[in-house]
Amino acid sequence: MTLPRRSVHVGVWCRLLRTLIDELCAPVSALRTRSHRSVRHIWHVAGHPVRAGMVAPWRPYEALPWPKQQMLLEAAAAALDLIETGEITAHGTLASLLTPEPHRPVPDGTPPDRHYWQQAEDALSTAVALAQHDPAPARQLLATLTALTRSEVTFQRIRDDLIVLGIPDDHLPRTLAEQRARQTPAGPTTTVTSCELGTLRRT
Repeated sequence: MTLPRRSVHVGVWCRLLRTLIDELCAPVSALRTRSHRSVRHIWHVAGHPVRAGMVAPWRPYEALPWPKQQMLLEAAAAALDLIETGEITAHGTLASLLTPEPHRPVPDGTPPDRHYWQQAEDALSTAVALAQHDPAPARQLLATLTALTRSEVTFQRIRDDLIVLGIPDDHLPRTLAEQRARQTPAGPTTTVTSCELGTLRRT
């Protein structure tokens, strides 16, 4: 049996439907205030008198005449519609089967757009601006960009790139060996990341 939440075995459906019918047959005087209002609303929507007009004590569904059985089935159908739309709330272990699965957005796999590249470019621009006016940030920027460099040719190419960006020549060590010799334990400095190196080389 296909229910709003999922498909269930027909035995589960029969158990749920029978429980609903029994509750619609129950004397409203025995119900709590909230359930009392819900039951009266269900019968009103179904267009029949409460309990299908029965005034006698509760009787099992099978012992009722067909016209009353038919009214109970229509009231049960009305109740299921009202539960599915959220107009009334069902309770019990099987109640969740009568309501649609809540919408849970699933990511499509696309990484969230957090402008990482723009952040990297902004950080590089800040570092270059500082290096243009202060030798200490200039040396630190060059040291960061060449931290894994072992080649003098690569070192000189990165150094030339910084000069093109407006960093004075005399703010920068002239050779890789000079830079290694001048390095001291790092204090608070402005650094750039490896992805910023790509930006620098593109520029």
